[in-house]
Amino acid sequence: MQAGPNAVKAKYHACSTDSDCVTVPGRACLGSCEDAIAKAGLAEHQRAMKATDPACDAFVKGPCMYSYPIAVPTCPMMIPRCVGGACTAQSR
Repeated sequence: MQAGPNAVKAKYHACSTDSDCVTVPGRACLGSCEDAIAKAGLAEHQRAMKATDPACDAFVKGPCMYSYPIAVPTCPMMIPRCVGGACTAQSR
């Protein structure tokens, strides 16, 4: 469920300034919070998330969720930052 979005994050992590970065949503079915990537990868990340939506929905609505429950994290508001040349999401 996360292989495609993670590949996009790995591909679009480089930055020079905070303005190069943008936050992207995490996946509730995987118990993840927002992350940050370079703006250039935003559309590709959105496509990857949409492509894997059916698998996430099937997990949430299927028996696996009850056999292997995922703790839903409490996610703080995140802002994108460029730290050491890589986009990262930091809590406000």
